[in-house]
Amino acid sequence: MSRRIRSGVLATAIGLAGVGCDPEPPPVVAAKKIEEQKVVVPELKPPIKPAQSDESAAQLLKESLAAHTGGHPERLDKLKNCSFARSGVVNMSNGVFPALWKMDLIWPDRYRMHAEIQMGATVTRTFARSPAGAWQYPPDNPQDKLEKQPLDAEAARTLTAQFQEDCVGLLFPLADPATVTVRATDETLAGKEVIGLHVWTPALDYVLVSIDKKSKLLTRIVYNGREARMNMVKEVVVTEHQEFDGVKLASKMYVKANGRNLADWHKLTITTDKPVDPKVFDAP
Repeated sequence: MSRRIRSGVLATAIGLAGVGCDPEPPPVVAAKKIEEQKVVVPELKPPIKPAQSDESAAQLLKESLAAHTGGHPERLDKLKNCSFARSGVVNMSNGVFPALWKMDLIWPDRYRMHAEIQMGATVTRTFARSPAGAWQYPPDNPQDKLEKQPLDAEAARTLTAQFQEDCVGLLFPLADPATVTVRATDETLAGKEVIGLHVWTPALDYVLVSIDKKSKLLTRIVYNGREARMNMVKEVVVTEHQEFDGVKLASKMYVKANGRNLADWHKLTITTDKPVDPKVFDAP
């Protein structure tokens, strides 16, 4: 498989389609199909952002953060500078393939994603953003030098949306004093009663949050995100939590965009005790 084709394949897999140029990769043997999750795609119509939080909604969000942190929401601060990885499978037009995403972030403006996908051989691609700009590696054109290539505006916006999604998944924006929340409609998700909250954060401008009524743990986020250079409704549904250094985070989850399965993540690893070197956001 040529490097140019590999780049296009992986760009599509992580929602940055169009960064690579080849429309269809060659046939490969697919992994086991992602199990379909019976979740109705919500029609996301954010309400007008209020000047301040509704008291009952703020209390419910506070209770949820306490459930995630053992009553110590300050533990979330360490997640503003961390490295983490998710392993599982990604769903593409020609099959479902094992994947590993490795991320580094420093809130509020540095993010790096190194993606690996198993398609016979291991295909890799790195994307990053910092105040200096956004880039990818390797470049699209196989004739170019092996050095980072600047992302165009559309691809950079998609990468930023993924960064914001990951931050909310790590919970710390929900604990920010600038976050505003009001009650949304409660519903049943995968047989569990969940509390709905409209939330505006310093990361995602708006996100619909679902919280398990019994455990108070976050079970789903829905927001107007981006995939394949287009705006679309993104859903991240948590199926299992695991405690990492005193904080319960989503260890298993699946991701959809406009109702289509994108990925099923089976495992999370995270490192918070070693600060991320800012240099990793500026060079491959």
